[in-house]
Amino acid sequence: KGVIQIVNHIKRILRKQSRCTTLFQVVQDFVQLTEDGETPQQWLHRIMGTSSREDGKHDISLLGIFEKVDCHTLFLPATKKTLLQDLSKAKEDELTEEYRAERDAMVSLLRNNLIPKEKNGQPITGPELAALLEILVKAANEGSLAEIPGRWELFIEELRIGAMEDCLTYYESDMNLLLSKHKDGVVNETELKEWHKNARDKAKQLITKLLLGLETASEEAMESMLKGTEEKFEMIWDINDKKIQLRCSEVQQKIEIDAEEALQKVTFPTKTNVLEEIQAEVKAKCLRSYNVEVGFLSDNTAFQRHLQRLETGLDYIFKAVTLKNNEAIEKKLKESIEIAIDHFLEASKNHNRIPRTTAVFNTVMEAASDGAKQVFESSSGFAREESLYRPYFGLLLERVKEKVEANRDVNLQLVENVCHSTVQELVGNFRHNTGPSKMVLPLNNTELESRLNKEKAVAFKNYVEIQAMFSDTSAYSEMRDLLSKELDKICKDRENENYKAYMKEVDAPLKTSLKLINLSEDKYDTEYSLYEYMKEVCLLNLDEGKAKHWQRTLKLTIVEKFIQESSELQRLLATRRGLYSSIKGFFQWLLSFIS
Repeated sequence: KGVIQIVNHIKRILRKQSRCTTLFQVVQDFVQLTEDGETPQQWLHRIMGTSSREDGKHDISLLGIFEKVDCHTLFLPATKKTLLQDLSKAKEDELTEEYRAERDAMVSLLRNNLIPKEKNGQPITGPELAALLEILVKAANEGSLAEIPGRWELFIEELRIGAMEDCLTYYESDMNLLLSKHKDGVVNETELKEWHKNARDKAKQLITKLLLGLETASEEAMESMLKGTEEKFEMIWDINDKKIQLRCSEVQQKIEIDAEEALQKVTFPTKTNVLEEIQAEVKAKCLRSYNVEVGFLSDNTAFQRHLQRLETGLDYIFKAVTLKNNEAIEKKLKESIEIAIDHFLEASKNHNRIPRTTAVFNTVMEAASDGAKQVFESSSGFAREESLYRPYFGLLLERVKEKVEANRDVNLQLVENVCHSTVQELVGNFRHNTGPSKMVLPLNNTELESRLNKEKAVAFKNYVEIQAMFSDTSAYSEMRDLLSKELDKICKDRENENYKAYMKEVDAPLKTSLKLINLSEDKYDTEYSLYEYMKEVCLLNLDEGKAKHWQRTLKLTIVEKFIQESSELQRLLATRRGLYSSIKGFFQWLLSFIS
């Protein structure tokens, strides 16, 4: 308390001085309180030389303000209570001897040590000092006297700044202690806020103690210190937040890599439900690992954000693994289809190239199809419960169906070849049996037709007997139609040959008829009348010779073909064509029915 009183006294008396010279303290004698024979002057030097900092790193002290510090004690001035309450009432003889002696010594000391103010090397007199004080007071009142900081203000400012810096240093050290505790890693936000509050409160208490009694300086230092702590805390908070984000990101990426490595151990293809169980276990393990690694940072938004990213990343990884597994399943199912198809082809192969009947073919194809299904099921049975199984099983059935149809086409071709061979053989037999060696021409048309029909019936009967086993096939019907066409063609040939044979027999009569027609053709002006005349002349000439006893229908057929094949007769008929000829010929045709 004595030091504080000294400070306040100096502040009032020496505020305007830029430098203090001598401090002389007068106090009540306290010799009984000193230890180890310490004198009052030594005690004062020790007290004023003590720094206001606990760490002892500062040399600012009251002792440094003055060039010389001295202490003079005064013993108890009187023994009566009334005099001690108001010493001005005491008379000289009522004062104690020790007091009077020490007082006189102090006065002598003051007189010997006081240095008067000087001007131009001469001491300032009282009137001069009074005039100077009047000028200074007037200038101060008018505001024209610049404020010159004294040694005290500088001292207080240094105390304030030093206290503020020390408290900030203390705050920073306390915060660094927390960071060191976490090995300069991330700190939980709640813990960081609580530690900051405690460190700030300690710094506030410290600055209050350091600037005790200096209210203005304490308030200013407190404000600056709090501002500085907030700035440092914001910086620490920002760095810690970035560390949290980096830490959460590193843990997220590490866990995603671990998840990928764990899923790489899965053998593909595998059942989807088994893969889903594995993925669920991996996800649960990853989330547990994330909480173990950075769960203490759960109050930070980065924790939740990277947790969501981790879940999203795991979902992407699981989808990629599921896709890879599906591709492996598809590959296995495709391989199973090829194996099944190979089995089907081998089981349904016709090694001797002999055509199969419909019943045999269906039996073989059914057995081969069943075998292919069994091979597919045994090869891909693990995927029976998979969603891809049914589509690929359906694809197998389609492929088998295509192969069955392909085999059916091959078998039909074999059937067609056999039937065609039979047709060729039967056509050859028919041609031989109706040839010149078996049938001498010309023959009566009825007899010729009868013999041809008989041979045709034999050919059809033989075809049915030989190829009866393939009667339900399209090739059988097609080849039977082909046989009919070939036989009809031969029959036409035989009819033409028979006609030519007849023509050869009646060549002379017909040539005579042609001459007669040329002689009398101008008598007929219509195509109908001329045509009837030509037939009549030819028939009359055929009534002579070998053709005399032929049937009229046969002779009429020969005459009609002769007229059609004779270019000369066709030319004559062409000259009778026209509108008039057609109308007249029509009426002639009608009259022929009447006659």
